[in-house]
Amino acid sequence: MSRFAVAAVVLGAVATGFSFAAVAQDAAETAPAAAAPAAEATIDLKPKFEVGQEARFTLESVQNTVQTMAGQEQKQSVTQHMTLLRKVTAVDESGVSIELIIESLKVKVDSPMMALEFDSSKPAEEDGANPYVEQMRSMVNAPIQAKLDANGMVQEVTMPEGVEAAGALDKEKFAAQFEPLLWVKSDPSTATVGEEWNRTSTQTMELGEMKSDMHFKLAEVKDSIAMIQTSANVTLAGDMAEIKQSKSEGSYRWDTAAGILDEYETTQQMELSIAQMGVDVKLDSRTSLKRSK
Repeated sequence: MSRFAVAAVVLGAVATGFSFAAVAQDAAETAPAAAAPAAEATIDLKPKFEVGQEARFTLESVQNTVQTMAGQEQKQSVTQHMTLLRKVTAVDESGVSIELIIESLKVKVDSPMMALEFDSSKPAEEDGANPYVEQMRSMVNAPIQAKLDANGMVQEVTMPEGVEAAGALDKEKFAAQFEPLLWVKSDPSTATVGEEWNRTSTQTMELGEMKSDMHFKLAEVKDSIAMIQTSANVTLAGDMAEIKQSKSEGSYRWDTAAGILDEYETTQQMELSIAQMGVDVKLDSRTSLKRSK
């Protein structure tokens, strides 16, 4: 397992559960594909930020991978549990400033190549000399500074020295991986029940440019909670690898009164063939992100 692969395991699951290399996101939202009747109430999904506002989220993910080469299978499972704190430090006409802090982190990797367990609540002296564990430790309680526009879209990111040096996160990865914490719809941020919209995201990876065509639908609004269904189709450009099958489904619970994410869940299955290496990969991941009450 490469040094970056461990970093991707720790931070990649929020966005897609699948990452090979540096992410460069270029998201574009299209006009609604369908709209509910005019009589439907208009719901504003815009995030709300106030100076001093704090919100905690719990991330849990399970990722299972089966790699087949020369008829031999190699299985790997990765589980993680993370507590995130989002703090609003400034709000003005230019946008919003926030801090994102990983308060706690547990990671378990089980594969023939490596068995690894990390728990940030345990003393650092128990970590040993494992460089992957050192990298994970550097991410905990290291505030990440981000500048957002009024819609919650990332404009600038300042990384703590330890996280930046680890190569685990940069501006583009931050935007892609922590997007559910920040916003769900923009330009406009309003929608009616039954309305659908699309967004395209591209990610530059070692195997080529990965394109995700994401679909959203405002399914229901009850007691100020908007239920949004999501799905995505992923394709990969270039001849280094081929995505044979990809399926991604999920849902948002967005608190319209507070203007903040309440819960996000997603599942993904993918089959990938890397012809140059003679490797086939099957991936199955489940991720949940919940706001602490």
